[in-house]
Amino acid sequence: MSEHFDNSKKHDSYGFRCLHMSVSESIDKCRITVINKNKSGGSIGVRTRDDTAVKEDDYIAIDEVLNFKNNEGTKEVEIKIIDDHGWEPDEDFYVELYDPNTGLKLQGRDTEVRITILDDDKPGQLAFANPNVRHAATHSECAINIKRIHDADGEVTVKYKTIEIDQGERTARAGIDFEKIEGILTFGHNET
Repeated sequence: MSEHFDNSKKHDSYGFRCLHMSVSESIDKCRITVINKNKSGGSIGVRTRDDTAVKEDDYIAIDEVLNFKNNEGTKEVEIKIIDDHGWEPDEDFYVELYDPNTGLKLQGRDTEVRITILDDDKPGQLAFANPNVRHAATHSECAINIKRIHDADGEVTVKYKTIEIDQGERTARAGIDFEKIEGILTFGHNET
């Protein structure tokens, strides 16, 4: 069910053309249009506000004053979007209009835009290169290879450890048949 937008809740003089935008993390710059509804001369402040997206990590914050001339109906602002190489969920931040004299946010549903940054990084999956390794008792070392498949954006880590799998009398015992080890394996950006 679509929500009815009540025109009486709009600001009389200024607003945004679009109230929700989704942009790819790799877009570089996001452009937002501010509308001067009366086309009269005046000034309006535009600033960003964190939500799940954080300034300087996910985008570059802005706080500027737009000066409209008579008969000027629109102006655009640009916000730099930061493209990192690590997977994270999609994140939001806001752009709002404010009175440059008081610093107070303007009232009205069309005075705020939610920007959703869509993550475009795919970390891939970690898997055993050979899931069925057999090791002869006459060898002192056994190498288990891990590979990263289906993309390799960003750094990923995985914990590992050796464990006993109960097979009755045939169970290999930690400290007797194998060395008990554990640690963290790290794959760097684009490392497979």
